[in-house]
Amino acid sequence: MLMSVQEYVAWMTRLGRFSESAAAPEHDPRVCARYLQLHARWLGGPIEAPVVAVAGGLGFYRDPLAGGSAWAWALVGALSHPVVPLAGPEIVAAAEAIAATLADDCGDSQVMTDTFEAEGLGEPTSAEGQAFAWLASPRARFDGNFRITSPR
Repeated sequence: MLMSVQEYVAWMTRLGRFSESAAAPEHDPRVCARYLQLHARWLGGPIEAPVVAVAGGLGFYRDPLAGGSAWAWALVGALSHPVVPLAGPEIVAAAEAIAATLADDCGDSQVMTDTFEAEGLGEPTSAEGQAFAWLASPRARFDGNFRITSPR
């Protein structure tokens, strides 16, 4: 379902994914509201990009700070180490719903994932012991035909 960024923050709060007592500041609706005010003031106006909300509490949008081309986690483009409000296994379980929602609401969309096996990435997200990492960096770019191969 498509919604404005303000509607997204209110929706996430109703779901209990955002709250004033959240451990991560980006999950506090007051912080989100202030971010939206500062974005409008300093970065060229209010965020007009619609958020694609996925049942269970995920949102994606075309981040204006990243040129607005790819779908990304909603409202975290200005953060270097954002926290997604779902645990790894929840995201893996929601992968098909994410892809279907993006296809329904956005037409020709693409979901890209990579799986890593490395120490320190947390608990495995599947019975096979696979875990995943998320890299959001203003310097690192995985464009074109970038591939990760395992020396097995």
